[in-house]
Amino acid sequence: MNLANCITIAKNDLYSILVDKTKNRAYLVLKGKWEKNSSLENYLSDIKLGISKLKPDFTLLVDLTQYGGTSSDLYSIHIDSLKLAVNSGLKRAAEVFNNNPLLKLLFECYAKESGANTMEFFDMMQAENWLDLYTAKDQ
Repeated sequence: MNLANCITIAKNDLYSILVDKTKNRAYLVLKGKWEKNSSLENYLSDIKLGISKLKPDFTLLVDLTQYGGTSSDLYSIHIDSLKLAVNSGLKRAAEVFNNNPLLKLLFECYAKESGANTMEFFDMMQAENWLDLYTAKDQ
């Protein structure tokens, strides 16, 4: 990820949202263990703001390597954010995991329920390259 081209939409202890308008791509980095709704009160509005900077058919790279998961009462926040993206023109998302089978399974469920087209990776560069191939193919 070339941060020189990115605009930071939000950055805190739980997530960062960046947008690269030249690639028409959003970057979402989830961090820590999500347990309280109050600490995520701006998450969906930050997602909306990031999406508003992109054109339809945008791509998304989600970095889950620093993410410890979420409590069950926050299950819907991931689905809601993915639905926002899908309804705004998300075409493809790459999700990067550490070796965490439970987290991987949860995000497969989120993608299925939201209708998001996702692919799972264990390497950021491979995920970025996969998204770049998709973008290059459509230009």
